[in-house]
Amino acid sequence: MIHEINLLPRKEPAITAKKLILIIAAAVWLLVMILLVVSFFSHKSDILVLNSEQSRLTTELALLNSAEPAVLTEGSNYSTALNEAGELDNVVSVYLKELVRYLPENGYLIQFEWNEDLLVVQHQFETLNHATSYISGIKESDKFSNVAVEKLESYFPGNEPEDFDQIPRYLVTLHLTILEEEETDGAE
Repeated sequence: MIHEINLLPRKEPAITAKKLILIIAAAVWLLVMILLVVSFFSHKSDILVLNSEQSRLTTELALLNSAEPAVLTEGSNYSTALNEAGELDNVVSVYLKELVRYLPENGYLIQFEWNEDLLVVQHQFETLNHATSYISGIKESDKFSNVAVEKLESYFPGNEPEDFDQIPRYLVTLHLTILEEEETDGAE
């Protein structure tokens, strides 16, 4: 009789725990390596950007350090300009005081524009009599010549003209020529 020889195992071998741990460890190691490579290249680009920013800031610092003496000399220019502006303020205040001196009780200086030889002022008056007395007072002033009325208009300060609680006001815009000798005396 011939015996049957069975070379096949009786059951199929299962994946052993050692092999399973080895496969999981290899997968984790592969994921860690992929993350390291990705982070390396992303940080490398960040390092390049930071190096270029550092070099730009270094050159800017060198430029500012070289410009520092020039800024110190400009500081004296600023102080002289400030002193000149203060003198100019004194000149303007003389004209403002003269304008306010002639204002009636309910008259207001609304706007003031000034250049070297001309003042443009806008006033608000309660009556036309106040406006005319103010203009005649300014004409008699020794600081201004050629007093010209550009605009004279009436308006109601309230929202509606039917509001009887509001008194109509008059806006007067004047052009005043500054006398030369007063301008030089006020600056000294």
